[in-house]
Amino acid sequence: MPDTGRIAKPRTASYDPALSVRRGERVTLGQNDPENPGWRWVMNAQGLGGWVPEDALQGDVMVEDFDTAELSVQPGQVVEVLQIRLGWCHAALPEGGTGWLPASVLVRK
Repeated sequence: MPDTGRIAKPRTASYDPALSVRRGERVTLGQNDPENPGWRWVMNAQGLGGWVPEDALQGDVMVEDFDTAELSVQPGQVVEVLQIRLGWCHAALPEGGTGWLPASVLVRK
């Protein structure tokens, strides 16, 4: 049985388009996120930016694939929890689509 949770608070994705980076890709490093420790702003060669976990970086090189897509959700929605990382949840909606949302908006079952 998959790990699921119910959305307790509404959440709108904070930026679009999302950044998708690949292992071995060199990025430009930006600031650390003061509200979410362990996350770092990076930009790809085209200037598109997004937050990635600092442990996904070795210097300015990605050591894993990472997609910064976020989910917009409403209270009562059920999601499949794919991963919890540094206070954020990577989740899938039953109707399709995956993305990140703060773990604080989710009540796990």
